[in-house]
Amino acid sequence: MTIYADAHVHFYRCFDLLRLLSAARDRGRTLDGPLLLLLCESAGYAYFRALHSLAQGGRESLPANLTAEVLVAFPPRLTDESESLRLGDLVLVAGRQLVSSEQVEVLALAADPSAGLEAWPDGEHPARELVERVLESGALAVLPWGVGKWLGTRGRLVAELLSDAKLAEHPRFFSGDIAQRCWPWPRPAAFARGPRVLPGSDILPVAGAERRLAGFGLRVDVDADPGRPARSLREGLAGGAPVEVWGRREGLLSTGIEQLRYRWRGGDRERGGDR
Repeated sequence: MTIYADAHVHFYRCFDLLRLLSAARDRGRTLDGPLLLLLCESAGYAYFRALHSLAQGGRESLPANLTAEVLVAFPPRLTDESESLRLGDLVLVAGRQLVSSEQVEVLALAADPSAGLEAWPDGEHPARELVERVLESGALAVLPWGVGKWLGTRGRLVAELLSDAKLAEHPRFFSGDIAQRCWPWPRPAAFARGPRVLPGSDILPVAGAERRLAGFGLRVDVDADPGRPARSLREGLAGGAPVEVWGRREGLLSTGIEQLRYRWRGGDRERGGDR
């Protein structure tokens, strides 16, 4: 079965979630397989937990932008696993974004919510320790590329981790690519020499960016269990299933404008201070 996934999804408080999810739904309807949105929630965010509680009949307080209109259009429904939910035609998959003491971002994708990763405070643990902790939890561990993030001291550390023989051989360790890595940024050498690459949108928290959700991601053929989509993807990737890039990158002009808007409005506060 073919699965499509955006491997770098954020829900931010400034987002119009109806517009965000509608963009993904419209793209998903053109595909020949299910579309998974792999969340990587920053510290202080708990959209997945709130939606999961709601699907179970709970009355947990919801984020302000998770409105009744959103919930009518994309009603949360349980699957046969704790790490995924159905939102209408979409599949939302739990995950966390962790920030190391060196200010390196580590993603834990398709993560079991009970693994306790959200309890790890940002900035207190070395990147290697975070990667190892994510792998021990059973999640996919990803070091994602970002504008300016793989330069200098941080860049050398990322290159060291991606070329580490022990980590690189782990079947659930990946590097990550994003839609805004366009010209003039070349393909990093680590993408060729290191572990496999998982692409995703990595939308910045600025108004209007919602349209980009699920515009860039991966396509993979796996032995899928319809009731356990996150596990199917995780096990397929861990089993070495080839990853194909799906969608398109942003252009230099749109990338530059979005980056300037993000930095002008002090986006670090929204993203957890990792930029």
